[in-house]
Amino acid sequence: EPAGVDDEGDVRYLAKEVLQDQCTELPKADVFSLGLMAYETAGGGPLPKEGDKWHALRSGQLLHLSHLSKSMHSLLESMTQPDPVRRPSSAALCQHSILTLALCRCQFCDRPPKRRHVGGRRSNRSFSH
Repeated sequence: EPAGVDDEGDVRYLAKEVLQDQCTELPKADVFSLGLMAYETAGGGPLPKEGDKWHALRSGQLLHLSHLSKSMHSLLESMTQPDPVRRPSSAALCQHSILTLALCRCQFCDRPPKRRHVGGRRSNRSFSH
């Protein structure tokens, strides 16, 4: 296995409770991982595999990213709460105003995906919105 990866996954994204085998709410651990992936993608990375910064992230200490809205930063903080009970469910995330707004802005809600041309021919596969 590559360094930093165990049977559970990449330690950069794992919730502390998973590593401690205290995970009673696995879907909430997935929300934690998604929150860290989004944080990293937004400019908070690369994420550490160990050390003080690794522990700080699992204590709910995200660095403020100035280009993110207050609402987005708040969403990321809620997703990476140390206590899994305090994290939003995946259903709650799907209903979050930031995510529903993003989906509507790409017009995913209103129209089917655009078809792409492949090799000069129109393809029946949908690759983009």
